[in-house]
Amino acid sequence: MPHLRTRFTTLIPALFLLGMATERVLNIPFVKRVSFTEWAIHIVSGDSPVGPFVISGEQPVLAPRTLSGVAGLADPFMLYRDSTWTMFFEVVSAKTGQGDIGVAVSQNLEQWHYLGIVLDEPYHLSYPYVFEHEGCVYMTPESSEASCVRLYRATRFPDRWEKVADLLKGHPFVDPSLAYYSGRWWLWVSTPDNGYLFLYWSERLEGPYHFHPANPIVIADRTSARPGGRVVAWQGKLVRFAQVDEPYYGFAVRAFIVEELTETGYRERPIETLVVQPGDQVWNARGMHTVDPHPVGAGRWMAAVDGQRLAWRWVVNLRPQTPLKALIGSAF
Repeated sequence: MPHLRTRFTTLIPALFLLGMATERVLNIPFVKRVSFTEWAIHIVSGDSPVGPFVISGEQPVLAPRTLSGVAGLADPFMLYRDSTWTMFFEVVSAKTGQGDIGVAVSQNLEQWHYLGIVLDEPYHLSYPYVFEHEGCVYMTPESSEASCVRLYRATRFPDRWEKVADLLKGHPFVDPSLAYYSGRWWLWVSTPDNGYLFLYWSERLEGPYHFHPANPIVIADRTSARPGGRVVAWQGKLVRFAQVDEPYYGFAVRAFIVEELTETGYRERPIETLVVQPGDQVWNARGMHTVDPHPVGAGRWMAAVDGQRLAWRWVVNLRPQTPLKALIGSAF
């Protein structure tokens, strides 16, 4: 019905102008155009885990606007098991703003089927770092609001999980990232200000984890401290990804080659080019902050990534705080 669409499109600007007038004259917010950041998830391909990555298609494979009650999707991590790709990610509730862990599956990395929430705690969850070890699937999501790094194990993959242990406790550890290397487990964690990076190690996955003597291994640097994806093995060394949170949060991701990793020493060197950064598509125009790369054969890598865009919505205040009687009185 074109005439109804025309009336609707002309009504919104009229309400906006009315809102501006009422707010300016009577100091009553009525209609506002409010900006917000929206995160979505896509799949990219490249010749190495550090890029450059090719982004195919204009639309992300998972976007909040396609799911009911969801405000954002971010921090994707994948596993390939039984001929199926399973992706875990942060799901932000549009109603409460809390983050839970959701899951989607795919046979070809192109079409994804969202299964729902698989891990929900009384506090915010994000960064579902999922991995396999000795035939079991584990996850260490960020649980900074609970001041711990919590290890979960799948009792029925991918939708049932049980707590195994708290690897670290007592501080708001951000984006915990695990890797097994040279007979040890290595755990990188950041701080809430995104400026410091700490390293811990253990002989066993369940711990105990020991504070590395080189800590903090990154000091007061928001361009290299906060983990930005899975730690992967490449060309005989580990690659660590870090968020670039300048000039703002979630701007880009860079990579570091770990040159020395022992119980007493740590050294890494940066790769100068950014792994992912603000793109030319709408969904990632503002930035990207997580990379989960996987080798798929023939020298090719596929990675789950997230991106943010600046979106807008109309906010209509139908119940102004100023009583109607006061409005009438002020008009005469």
